[in-house]
Amino acid sequence: MDAWNQSSAPLLFAGIGDHLPPSVVLALSTFLLCVWLFAVGGAWGSFLNVVVYRLPLGKNIVYPGSRCPRCGHAIRLWHNLPILGWLLLRGKCKDCKLSISARYPLIEFLMGGIWVGVALVLMECLSGSQTAIWSSRGPEQMLLSSRDLVPFWTGYCLLMLLYFTLLGAALIDIDRQPVPWSLLLPVFIAGLCLPLIWPNVRPLPAWYAWNLDGWQAALVDAAFGVLLGTVLGLSVSFGWKITSRRWPTFCPMLLLVTLGLVLGWQMTLLVALFATIAAVLLLVLLRGLGSREVFPWPAWLLIMAILLPCLAAEDLLPLTSLARPTPLMATLILVNSTLAILALSATFAQFLPTDYHDRKARIFPLEVSTETIPMNGDERRQRIEAIEKSESYLLAAYDDEFLQRPELRPVRLQLELLKPELFLNEQKINSTIVVFGGTSIVERPLAEERLAAAQGALENSPQDAGLIRAVSRAERILEKAHYYDAAREFARICSSSCQCDGRCDYVVITGGGPGIMEAANRGAQDVGCKSIGLNITLPEEQKPNPYITPNLCFQFHYFAIRKMHFLLRAKALVAFPGGFGTLDELFEVLTLKQTRRMQDVPVILYGRAYWDKLVNFQFLADEGVIGDQHLQLIEYAESPQEAWDIIARHHKHDGERLTE
Repeated sequence: MDAWNQSSAPLLFAGIGDHLPPSVVLALSTFLLCVWLFAVGGAWGSFLNVVVYRLPLGKNIVYPGSRCPRCGHAIRLWHNLPILGWLLLRGKCKDCKLSISARYPLIEFLMGGIWVGVALVLMECLSGSQTAIWSSRGPEQMLLSSRDLVPFWTGYCLLMLLYFTLLGAALIDIDRQPVPWSLLLPVFIAGLCLPLIWPNVRPLPAWYAWNLDGWQAALVDAAFGVLLGTVLGLSVSFGWKITSRRWPTFCPMLLLVTLGLVLGWQMTLLVALFATIAAVLLLVLLRGLGSREVFPWPAWLLIMAILLPCLAAEDLLPLTSLARPTPLMATLILVNSTLAILALSATFAQFLPTDYHDRKARIFPLEVSTETIPMNGDERRQRIEAIEKSESYLLAAYDDEFLQRPELRPVRLQLELLKPELFLNEQKINSTIVVFGGTSIVERPLAEERLAAAQGALENSPQDAGLIRAVSRAERILEKAHYYDAAREFARICSSSCQCDGRCDYVVITGGGPGIMEAANRGAQDVGCKSIGLNITLPEEQKPNPYITPNLCFQFHYFAIRKMHFLLRAKALVAFPGGFGTLDELFEVLTLKQTRRMQDVPVILYGRAYWDKLVNFQFLADEGVIGDQHLQLIEYAESPQEAWDIIARHHKHDGERLTE
């Protein structure tokens, strides 16, 4: 302490130093320095608590400020005082009384103790005592020289930054979180750049025989440190992988590279070797005692990184051979140490508990309380907004994606059955007449227009087989245009006959599309009566025709439910010429009538010439696949009035009313 007494101590007691004995001045100055260093170290420990919690979670380590995890109140300034803040609060939040883990003040105390302890050891060397560490650079390059305190305190702060980083890595590993590389970035940059200004901040030169100085020496020292750290880090990682089949999560290579940049390759070699030996011995002892606890390897690295430089500074660790090694000796030391660390790391990993790598990560400090911890402030608002925008928060009745899931098919079937039923009941629809027919059969003016368009296209390409076919089809559709008029007239007759005196009997119901369906809905509208349209969702969207009564048009996804609604109130089915859709509905009804699974209603085929050519029902009877009596299930009509007469006769028409 003589150098401290001669240089810095008098400045603290200017004016009163002459009245105090030198020993008292030295004691007071040392005490005040220790208090100041402990406060600074405690502040670093307080910040380390934040880093250890936020960095693994990818959070900003500066903003927002610390808050109580339960009530969300900001931590007051005086409660942020290292150790004292926790004591003043008695280990609980001032507002909500949530328990605060004792780990906070312990880390602050530990970091403050490291600052004071290392400073006392290094300042003892300021007296000028020659030690193997630092002294091998020569008297003119000694770091521990009272002639220039700036390099000393620079090297000291670099050591503290290293210990800050190693302690953070150890705590993160204890929390079972992977050590993020960003934790090591500040000390890595400092260890690379500061020696370029003060090369002698590293304890030993990389290779004394080269007799380098200045920034050249700093670069060589850095290169050797990085190289050795990489080799040793790979040894630890591969040793771990050999027996545990997993890679370590604490980034041993980055930790040792950082050590190499700050302490030099010689000290890094010793730290890594002694840390691995200690880790293996303690783990074997714990297993022998039946304990499953594991003292993390980064924690041993911190302990040895503090202990060995201090022992070397006190001349308790002989470093003569490492300070001035021959090339052969350096090679042997490096190879043997690398192999030893590889074997020791493999042994360490072998004694780990079988579930060590599968342990659930602990998020400190939220685990200090088993109570539910709500949030507050900006984070609370953001979380609530995220919840309100989530799919799970949407009401099931309004969640289209949820309702379209395959598991909800029974619900959708029920809804499609129930919705039209409720609406039809509200509109007092008692009975219906089903009208089917082709969508391509349109009214005459439109059919003539389409024929003219097809003929015009054919004139431009008279040899085009496709256009010839299109003209032929358009001509046949034009020939069937009278069916559109017949369907329209039929709807007029049945609607005007039965929708009177506020009753809704024999209401025309169609598939809601164009063609014959449009004609039937249009006929009902012509006489001011209601009509129903049951549309279906198709890959090529089908718009409902505009003649359906607006609040009686329904859209379906399932054909089966649509067919049920066609027949639930049906009193007759009239099928005009059409294609697959018309045939599907026709044979569905014929099958139900044949098997007596529906009410007795007439099935009328309009336009016998078309139907006889399309389906040979007599052939089916002759072949014996249907009975002769089944031919009586079908009736034919050639005019709208004849179709209506069949229905009226079937349901016993008496004047203007039909009765069941």
